[in-house]
This record gives sequence, structure tokens and C-alpha cells, in this order.
Amino acid sequence: MRTVLLDSSLLGFDMHNYNFAAGVRRDGPALGLEVQILVPRRAPARLVEELGAHACLSVSVADTLMQDRWSWRIAEAMDGGAILGQDLAGLDGAAAIAGAVVMVPTATPRDIMGLALAIERTGPPAAILLGFHHLRTGEADPGPENQVMGLHRYAINRLRAVFPAGRILSAATTGPLALAMAELLALPTRIYPHPVWYDLATPEPDADGPPPDGRPTVAVLGGTRLDKGGAMLADIARHASDLAGRMRLLVQFVRRYRTTDAPAIEDELTASPLVALRRGILPEPALLHYLETAAAVLLPYEPAEYRDRASGIFGFAVAMGCPVIVPAGTWMADQLHRGAATGLVVGAHLPFAYAAALRQILDRADELKAAAQARAPAWRARECGRRYLEVMIRDLQGCGVAGPGPVGAPPDAGP
Repeated sequence: MRTVLLDSSLLGFDMHNYNFAAGVRRDGPALGLEVQILVPRRAPARLVEELGAHACLSVSVADTLMQDRWSWRIAEAMDGGAILGQDLAGLDGAAAIAGAVVMVPTATPRDIMGLALAIERTGPPAAILLGFHHLRTGEADPGPENQVMGLHRYAINRLRAVFPAGRILSAATTGPLALAMAELLALPTRIYPHPVWYDLATPEPDADGPPPDGRPTVAVLGGTRLDKGGAMLADIARHASDLAGRMRLLVQFVRRYRTTDAPAIEDELTASPLVALRRGILPEPALLHYLETAAAVLLPYEPAEYRDRASGIFGFAVAMGCPVIVPAGTWMADQLHRGAATGLVVGAHLPFAYAAALRQILDRADELKAAAQARAPAWRARECGRRYLEVMIRDLQGCGVAGPGPVGAPPDAGP
């Protein structure tokens, strides 16, 4: 089954997008998928080579098409969609979307618009998978006038005008997100497994990280974006400063996550005796090593942002048997409440509360680590990239695209 994986956000080795593309490339052929991966022209040459990808997309998540804060999202969807559509319409051979199963694992209005415009010129694919991981609207209770909501709805309406809705697979990684996307897109949306491969690399010590100093490590991995609680980390470290003799808080700091209106996160953390900074991109072997050896992973994410949103770092931590510290009112907390993961749920999203959780983690380290390791195999079997592909193929069979054959359990139904 000829398959085109379209990812205009795939620009680096440390992104979840790379892990997904590498996993599809490795396991897809055994499942009957002949995969061609399409990435931005500006993707690093080594990335293109390692994925055997076709660097043909003229626009990416890193491109700013309009600086105006009122209309940049419109430009990204409309102008970016037009550019992407032209790129897709010009492809042939294995990269052509006509007649292929087109996978868009991180779908945006730009991607959906680009597909709609390309299909008008090239003819229809066999089926389209749209993967959704979050719906960041900027509002707690967005309505029809919300720009993000409107662009998603407009783009899917344009796609539906040129392609049958029955062959559009809408996939979300959490139940709340599946409900939201089904209502927004007016499409059945299913909960798919976590689209992560945990065995693409072998754990190796981090050659570029701060050396171990004998203290147990609690890690903050994946960068210090503001929605990941980056602005709170220095205050957490201050409230937990008395723990400096018992543990270290290892924080991965990536400069691209600093915004113009953010505090100087790096400067505030550098002075703390509790904190060991790990600057820059973290290779997957080093990520796995930290998750294998850390006492816990701290994820002080904004509850409003992660209410219906999965976390790749969380998924990796659970799969590696590492306890987690997460905020209440999030999908991550739900996983702890239902017994799928191990760790602590912090009720108040405040620095002192996370500092108290660090003390609890240290006091219960052996107990929590043993419980996390016991739960890890079930998570790896259920919430993994290969199963994501298996349920996609089952859904393709359901709409008459893929041939019959046993490919795994069906996905949980969304609305």
C-alpha cells in the first residue's frame, strides 16, 4: 500500500515528529506500507538522508509568513496552504499524493488546506489520516468566532469539498481531544495509541550533559517552554533549595523555547545550587538514559494547555519505568488516577506545591520506582507507534482501502 507521510513540521532530530517518521519507516514495510516521507526543504541534510526523505516542502512550522499578531494564523493557513498545495501538486512517482494513503501525523490548517488545493489539481488520494495532538485556541472556552477554531473548520470544509469524508481518518491521542476535534471538524474522531517508538535507540550516558555528582536526579526534559512551566522552574528551585544536599534538578534548556516576553529562564536557574542545566538538543539515547536512571521526571505544565493534550516526554517516562510529577486537571493526571502511570499529582499549580512533591518523591523513591517499572511493559505494548499503524490499517480496511488481514486491536472509539 503506497503511503505518503507528509510532515511540514519535521525539522530536527529531537522532535517527536522525527521519532514517528523513523518508526514508520522502520516498521511500515512489515505492515504492508510502502512509505515515502515528505519534509521541508530546510530540513537538515543528515535528517533527510537518515529518513530517506524527499525534501520538497517550501513552507514549514519555522517559517513566518506574516508578522502581524492579528493575522499571522490566517497567513499560515491560507498562504502557507497555497504554497504547500503547489508543492504537493508538483510531485510524481512514489511521492505523488494521488492514489496514495496520505498520513499527516501532526495536522494543521495549513496541511489540510494544502491537501485540498493539491487534490483539485492531481486527483484524490486513496485515503487521508489526519493526526491531532492538541487544539491550542488561546481561550478557555472558545466559540465559533475563535480564529484557530475557524481555520480548522474552514480547511476541513475545503478538503471535504474535493474528497469524500468517509475516507478521512481523524485521529486524536486523548479522549477529550477526540471529543473536541469531532465536534469542530464534524468528523468521527477516534482515540489512537500514543504515536511514539521507544526502541529506536539504546540508552547511553549524555556526553554533553552535566556529569553525575552522586545525588539522585529529578529531570525536566523537553525544554523550558512557557506552556511547559518554564517560567516557574526558578521559583520551584527556590522553594526546594533545602533539598540541594539530597538531589539535583536537571533541566534541559533549549534556547529556541525562549520567547521575547519570557523571563530569562536560563539566568535564573544558573545560580541555583539545586539545578544542573543541560543546554541544547538532547539525543534520544541520552533522553532514554536520563529516564532510565532518574528518580522522577518533573512536568509542571500549564493545566489549561494540557487538559486534553498528551505529552511525549510523559509517554517516554512511563514507558521507561520512571515516576512522574504532574499537575492536576490534565490528561497526564488522568493516567495516574487510572493506574496506567506512577508518580504524584500536584493539586495546586504553584511553585511551593511542586517543591513539596519533590520532597515526597525523595522519601518514596524506591517504592515509586518499583511501581513505575512494573507498569512500564503494559504502557509500551498499548501506547506505541507500531500499534498506531495497526489501528490505522484496521480503519483503512473499514473504509475499503486496505486489504483484509489481522493487524491488531481496534482503536477506542471517539464520539
